[in-house]
Amino acid sequence: MPVREKNTGREPCTAFPDVAGGAHTAIAYGRSAKFPLQDICRKVLDSARSNRSLHHILIISQPQAAEVAPLAEAGDLSVFSYVPEAAIAHEDLLLALSMGVTHVLWQRAVEKAERRAQVREMKIAEYLGGRDRLSFFRGASDLAKHVADLSFLPLAVAPLPEGGTLLRGTRRGTALACAAFFLGRKDQKTPLPDTAPYGRVKRDADACTSCQKCLWVCPTGALSLDPEGGLQLTESACIQCGMCRSACASEALELEPRLNLTPQSARAGPLKPRETYPCHSCGVPAAPRGMMERIMDKLRLGVQMRASPDAQALVPICETCRREALRNGTSPTAKPARLNS
Repeated sequence: MPVREKNTGREPCTAFPDVAGGAHTAIAYGRSAKFPLQDICRKVLDSARSNRSLHHILIISQPQAAEVAPLAEAGDLSVFSYVPEAAIAHEDLLLALSMGVTHVLWQRAVEKAERRAQVREMKIAEYLGGRDRLSFFRGASDLAKHVADLSFLPLAVAPLPEGGTLLRGTRRGTALACAAFFLGRKDQKTPLPDTAPYGRVKRDADACTSCQKCLWVCPTGALSLDPEGGLQLTESACIQCGMCRSACASEALELEPRLNLTPQSARAGPLKPRETYPCHSCGVPAAPRGMMERIMDKLRLGVQMRASPDAQALVPICETCRREALRNGTSPTAKPARLNS
């Protein structure tokens, strides 16, 4: 099958350094690199670097919650209050925790759909390194209890990266840099919740028909073809949107949410290799085994497909033998060939 090229319309890949000095590749896709918490986090960072003995608490309240007033510094506790003008997601929470914030207190939204989104984003942030440093609060009285009780603080001093911040060119790149900083190991592959926008695509090679529909619907270009026409995946670009799975009529694709911090995640790698069906005439690989076996079964049973015996004989052979048989007006030589295992 010929290799087709497409114009994805996406921004080009950009490389961002990780905390160890290596590089990951991220697709500049979707949301821009703007961070609603960036300005206040810089104030926290300045305070944290000037006084490493303080606990820095960031309170994120809802715009309609006027009763949640900023709290002043008291003892070893420094409180920053912020009312966001844009939606807060896991990237923002991770950035705050990497810029000197010891703990984030986030007010629950009023609308049910917004609350679900909050829970989803906080859960992702916890998996990426923010565990035990994020909490919800409902109102002013609940907030006061959280602030008064310092026992929930897991760290004496919030960790700070050396040499600046973990801000990168994209929100996704920033989240991955924060995860690498918090989790420490660069060789681990951590399972994530189903809602996480990080992970890989797995393929059932026997079910795949090589139709390439998954490539055309992938919004980030995570799926691509190698020079030989094989399907490959750049895991660091996969956002687990599921569009490839939805487009696959043979249900050959499956999503696996996970955090892969290995350098290989930034490079395109082959999915599970296809087993091939040998040409019945010359024995060379003619087609993916699973696809050919399904076609032959349908022709044999007369289900969805019907053809004359001469036409059926042209199916399980390679393109070269098929052209020769059609040119000469003869039926292909039937040489039973053993299938690849």
